[in-house]
Amino acid sequence: MTADATPDGRSFEIWEVYGDTPDDLWLLVHSEEDPDDTDTFRASVVRVVGERAWVDRQLDTWTTAMWRSPAGTVYVGDMDFKVHINRGDKWITTDLDIPGPRAIFGLSDTDVYCSGSKGRFFRKAGDRWVLFNDGIPKDANLYAIDGNEPTNLFVLGTKGAIFHTDETRWAELDSPTDVTLTSLLCVSHERVYFSGGNGSFLRLRNTVWDDLSLPDKEIDLRGIANYRDKIYVGSHREILFVLEEDNLVPLRPDVPASLRVINDQLFAFGNNVIEQYNGDVWSRREFDFTAIIRRTA
Repeated sequence: MTADATPDGRSFEIWEVYGDTPDDLWLLVHSEEDPDDTDTFRASVVRVVGERAWVDRQLDTWTTAMWRSPAGTVYVGDMDFKVHINRGDKWITTDLDIPGPRAIFGLSDTDVYCSGSKGRFFRKAGDRWVLFNDGIPKDANLYAIDGNEPTNLFVLGTKGAIFHTDETRWAELDSPTDVTLTSLLCVSHERVYFSGGNGSFLRLRNTVWDDLSLPDKEIDLRGIANYRDKIYVGSHREILFVLEEDNLVPLRPDVPASLRVINDQLFAFGNNVIEQYNGDVWSRREFDFTAIIRRTA
């Protein structure tokens, strides 16, 4: 985590944001109770409705995996091999034989997927999670997932590895980089974007790769969003870039690195901050998580 410590010694990081409207959000928030001890890393699912914020689910472990379906079901995968699901007013928990779920992604409540370590990739089948990793090496660690339909899914691995499935089996693409990629955005069958360390930014058009990386290799690129037909990319230096004629152009400083589009507004989030853009103006909201997230260590 990169967040500054609060007066009680903890650090917080907004890791994911989902919602139907800007006034009704689900946040996945990381907390460090002792930055020198990874056993004290925690995660909380925080609801934000209007000016109110509260913890809806607190996990005594760390997680990077959360997704909310268009129908409103929330999925959270933690490092204790469990998936927590909320369909309305209560949570249910399912044990999942997967070493540390890294990402959960779906297209609908019937098409939900989970990636993890050791070549494990699952898809949801009713109330069960079924292994779906034919073609993925058993030593592959899998991270971000994205796609636009079950026959066009991508998942990222380490050192530039990219896997694609047509719903029957996985194939590793001929990646043009060995830099670990951390984010991807599938706009269509014909256009997919990838970002990562060393300024890496790639576009896949059908089978053709375009290297649109930054010349400055000291900048790590993070979240990618398609907002009003423009591609925006966040960075660890909190510089927001926009893609203009195949060049990433700095648009605005002091913008958190992770991005998501909610109800025709662009959200940038990180630490205890959400920046919100409606196409004309930016607004900023800071959260005091010490007031709502209990200390457990």
